[in-house]
Amino acid sequence: MAGFQLQMTWQTNLLKKRKNGPPLGFKNLGNTCYLNSVLQCLTYTPPLANFCLQLQHSLSCDSVAQQDKKSDCPFCLLEKRIVRSLSIDSTLDTPGKIISGLKIFAEHFRQGRQEDAHEFLRYVIDACHTTSLRLKKLQQQRRKYVSNGGGDGVSGSTVVKEIFGGALQSQVKCLTCGNESNKVDEIMDISVDVLNSSSLKEAFQKFFQPEILDGNNKWSEIETSYLCFCSCKKLVAARKQMSIVQAPNILVIQLKRFEGIFGGKIDKAIAFEEVLVLSSFMCKTSQDPHPEYKLFATIVHSGFSPDSGHYYAYIKDAIGRWYCCNDSYVSVSTLQQVFTEKVYILFFSRTKPPPPTTTNGISQTIKKSTPDSIPATSSSSSSIPGPQKKPNNTKKFPNMKIIVHNKENNNINNKDKNGISQNKPLANGNENGCKSSNGIRNGVAGDKSEVHGSNGGVAVPDNYKRKHEEQKHSKLLGEDHDSLTKREELKESLMKEASLYLRSCGWMDEVKSSMHAKKMCFRDELQQDELKKKLIGDAKGSFLSRIPEPLKTRLINHIRAHVDP
Repeated sequence: MAGFQLQMTWQTNLLKKRKNGPPLGFKNLGNTCYLNSVLQCLTYTPPLANFCLQLQHSLSCDSVAQQDKKSDCPFCLLEKRIVRSLSIDSTLDTPGKIISGLKIFAEHFRQGRQEDAHEFLRYVIDACHTTSLRLKKLQQQRRKYVSNGGGDGVSGSTVVKEIFGGALQSQVKCLTCGNESNKVDEIMDISVDVLNSSSLKEAFQKFFQPEILDGNNKWSEIETSYLCFCSCKKLVAARKQMSIVQAPNILVIQLKRFEGIFGGKIDKAIAFEEVLVLSSFMCKTSQDPHPEYKLFATIVHSGFSPDSGHYYAYIKDAIGRWYCCNDSYVSVSTLQQVFTEKVYILFFSRTKPPPPTTTNGISQTIKKSTPDSIPATSSSSSSIPGPQKKPNNTKKFPNMKIIVHNKENNNINNKDKNGISQNKPLANGNENGCKSSNGIRNGVAGDKSEVHGSNGGVAVPDNYKRKHEEQKHSKLLGEDHDSLTKREELKESLMKEASLYLRSCGWMDEVKSSMHAKKMCFRDELQQDELKKKLIGDAKGSFLSRIPEPLKTRLINHIRAHVDP
């Protein structure tokens, strides 16, 4: 791969049978539509197709890898599939080697089972990137052995990263002193919420719009790495905003249509256009101020959940014609027809090359960022998540409530389970004014006109007793109501604060990814209710102990600050 120049436009001299003919159809071997649609889009991604048609990866892999291990190379499998799809003189084929090698891309994939197209795409791209990095390391080790000398470290750049890779910046700026915290995350695609949007443009505007953090969302951290710790030394209001530092050559956008691990689908039309310009979302310090893209492929999901339904793709060939690729059936289409579909994944290609990367490019930007200060809240897929979804995490994981309740019950004003203070003993009986097990209410016998108190037993008139009881009961109800209201407000405040923190540090993303992977493994063995209980139970057992200590300290301080002494 050394010296390879990325070619963004089709190199038609490399094409054979598919230069003017329609795309090759793929047989559906039982719930393989997700795989077929992804392969069609990758096959018609121009820079990736050009790279594979020149056998750039396999030539390098042949020179380094052992032959008995080469059959397990995910990039070799993909390269062979793309070359065959663009070369054979046929109308129909079976991607058998990819299907039989599913576990090479992801251990939890199963033949014959419906999978999510976006998840499969993520695993394919990440597997090829990881393989390319490993190959570069082997090549460098061989060169060092031959020259018997030193060398630079292995670069993180690969052809996969050159094609799909970009970077997002999350900036948090203190509105009191002006200090900024910047964190840069590398991405291979972008996932945007569409629940409250009607167009791709609107979804992007909401993704990149500034967010003011104040009140319950104040961002001050206990850790010394927090930028404002020395300047402000207190909770402050701040502005948080995402921006694009490096725009990718091939931009893949997932519309987050699936809600939660067990949620349904957002099945509504989202408007989009053929041309996408990202200039208004770029970071001010970016050297690439005006990236422009053109649509060349989409994936559509028809159905109600990621575990069912059907996937098919639209692609644009080397001479600009659109086709609908629905497994075995390939038909001529138009861009207007593409616009009418409720798309799930969109593929855009840059219309102009980015400016040359300087020594102050993205790699150095990432090294200079301060990831420990304010972790970025990213909806991108820089790691390997499942289908991007947006659950209400505070409801999904009741362990957060358990933490708050334990602190509240054990440490706050010595309250009982009903929220009533035990520091002020109530006169004449039970703390909560309820009937005791022997039928006596607050020390008053139900059928006798006397109170058994510290004075040994004094007769009390019935009307006085009833009046006293009503006044006390009313007071208790008022205290109990106020206490419960304050407690619920505090709980809601703590949950919002904890949710923001856990999202920002990646804890919730890790929980969702873990739950999704386990769901894929056990969904054929357990019923829905049993599966849900198992996933939540496993997540609590695995992640409860991993809640960051600064968050626990922060919540305790919040409780102490808001509870009356």
